[in-house]
Amino acid sequence: MRPTKWTLVLILIATAVVGFAQQRETASLNPEFPVPVWPANGVIPAELKSHYVFVDPAKNEYVVAYPENLGSPNFEKDGPKDRQVSRYKLQRDVEPAVNVAITAAAGRYKYAYTVLDAPKAKQSIDQWALVVPDAAAGSATKQPTGWFGVVQKGRKFAVGNLDWIKAGTAVVFSYEKPSEQILPGSIKGGFEVESDLKPGYTVAFFPPGAVDRGCCPDLR
Repeated sequence: MRPTKWTLVLILIATAVVGFAQQRETASLNPEFPVPVWPANGVIPAELKSHYVFVDPAKNEYVVAYPENLGSPNFEKDGPKDRQVSRYKLQRDVEPAVNVAITAAAGRYKYAYTVLDAPKAKQSIDQWALVVPDAAAGSATKQPTGWFGVVQKGRKFAVGNLDWIKAGTAVVFSYEKPSEQILPGSIKGGFEVESDLKPGYTVAFFPPGAVDRGCCPDLR
């Protein structure tokens, strides 16, 4: 029996996480997240008056701040009123690592995955997906209690560059009970895929965010 092959793969991220800490509070834009940084004092400088969407890396949030009379018939005449400010949590603070055990029987392969969210993570993992060939559409899934698994065709991944992950088939696991989320510092097994496709290399995608570490050989 040949030893299982392993490799490090790039686990892609849904939003940019690098560079915000060093970015100055000016109108300069991040190439992967093209919005300005929210001013620490909450006062929008004159050069950013035309911007309504910002990112606040210190609080891991994006900020929508727009004049309360925006869109009104007299907006141009009256000018902008006070801004309505809303904040939304950026889902980019998980630290996933994936391990897999592969067994073969009767011409089919079972891929059993274990997922860890590192102790330094700030958010829990509530969903993850494996990018697989279209030929894997007939694969069977099994998942831990409180989760569901499904093979989806025509899946589109919310990444900044479409060349990172092509749209196609994916095995998607998502929680059903909040109590079963993978908390920072915890590990969960029981994610399984059974297929007649042999092991190969792919990527795992964690919509709430991810890091470039972890290994998960997968279906090909």
